[in-house]
Amino acid sequence: MPEETGEGKYLIAVGVDMLKVFERFVFHPRPHGVTELANDLHMSKNKIFRIIHTLKMFGYLQKREYSEMYELGPKIWELVRHLSGHDGP
Repeated sequence: MPEETGEGKYLIAVGVDMLKVFERFVFHPRPHGVTELANDLHMSKNKIFRIIHTLKMFGYLQKREYSEMYELGPKIWELVRHLSGHDGP
């Protein structure tokens, strides 16, 4: 993570936290629960819940049926399909 001086001083803390949660789902693509994420990422359950809710509202995560677990949603797969047709920047 960038240092607090230089470019790092312009970071938005909740944006950084949201990326940490999102990356957990991307790099560990299995269902995750709020308590597990809060413990692993050292954030409050309330913060994790709000981040998950935001990602869910935009389609990046979805709640598993009959469970309190969340997994990658349809939006991430849409992005993957879009990017797989490009050679890069």
